Amino acid sequence: MNLLKKSDFIILLIHGFCGSSLNNKILEDNFIKDGFDVLSFDLPGHGEDYENFNKADWKDWLKEVEDQFDKIKSYKYIILIGFSMGANLALILYSKLDLFYQKKIKIILLSPAFSANKKFFPNLLNVIIGYLFNRSYKIKSTNPGCNSTNYKKYYKNYISFISAKRFLDLYILINKAKKLIGKVDSPILIFHSKKDILSSYSESLKIFKKLRSTFKVFISLKKSNHFIQLDFERNIVYELSKLFIENDFDQFKSNEKVKAYLK
Repeated sequence: MNLLKKSDFIILLIHGFCGSSLNNKILEDNFIKDGFDVLSFDLPGHGEDYENFNKADWKDWLKEVEDQFDKIKSYKYIILIGFSMGANLALILYSKLDLFYQKKIKIILLSPAFSANKKFFPNLLNVIIGYLFNRSYKIKSTNPGCNSTNYKKYYKNYISFISAKRFLDLYILINKAKKLIGKVDSPILIFHSKKDILSSYSESLKIFKKLRSTFKVFISLKKSNHFIQLDFERNIVYELSKLFIENDFDQFKSNEKVKAYLK
């Protein structure tokens, strides 16, 4: 975490469900190295607080994001970067802000969780039944969602059993974010890989088309899995994110690196 205000830009990194700030560690280090201020943190019940995972709910997660935003809202330029469920939290945070703050913001969504793969997550009906009967589910971790093993320590999952209540929280955040997507006016960049096994590439593309922002870009990746910021195309994710932050729409879309990945 770097909050010495060395830059006009501040980047707020928000990790995903069952994750931690380590998920975004490579991005954080790169941004700091290139002169950006960065704030990265663990959501309640995540990271080193994982033993309390089944005690914190979506309202606690959102409040933490709001509290972290309060620390950075005086910056001239604010970049919200949400990974997976963190993308949903970023969109919900954005929707609650005054127009004054919304005009300062650019949004980057990494593998946004607009859906949950039923091979790895219980479906909504089973979650509701599990909620009523206070059940927990063993997380399926045969594939961690990252094809590269270079940064395995950054996506290790410490949580084995998840309460149905927490899965319900995830579905609530998915539903809330999808309802808000048409209200986003700020510049927005979405990265998603066709090989993502945890959240749907096609659903992200469908949501992207509903955005009303005039500065919106969808970057289609082909080699990575869910953790694109740690996977084979992690350098592309960082380089294009940096270009998006530093350039206007026309400059960004005309860049040859960007053109190669446009959907």
